[in-house]
Amino acid sequence: MVSQNSGKNQHGEGCMNILETKGLYHDFKGLEVLFDVNLEVKERERHAIIGPNGAGKTTLFNVITGTYHPSRGQVFFKGKEVTGSRPYEMARLGMGRSFQITSTFNRLTAFQNIRLAVLSKRGVRFQLLRKVFEIAPHPLRIGTRFNNVPN
Repeated sequence: MVSQNSGKNQHGEGCMNILETKGLYHDFKGLEVLFDVNLEVKERERHAIIGPNGAGKTTLFNVITGTYHPSRGQVFFKGKEVTGSRPYEMARLGMGRSFQITSTFNRLTAFQNIRLAVLSKRGVRFQLLRKVFEIAPHPLRIGTRFNNVPN
């Protein structure tokens, strides 16, 4: 792991851990991928997780961000235990993640994609299914034809 910065703020005071893992384990049906991972990242620090393919780098990020649940151990974000939180909960707490392959709405402009992210952060939710059920309270079953929908 490579670390940069001293972990001190502009006044030379120690910064809190923004991210911490304690005794983190994860396995895939008995194949242990993460083994006792203890990590501390202070505010304003930058770290790099390096290793060969299959070393568990992506699995570590998936456990930290809530995509996978750890077999054992704890994850803390901004001093709060977040072990087992879901990715959308982590995003609402302020944890962001980027991927090598981006997942944007292809038919929207860059501005529209960013606007959706900002609105989501502000708590605006687009409840498409709720609106559909308000208009059509009898949901269609798979294979049901439109002319056979009950009134």
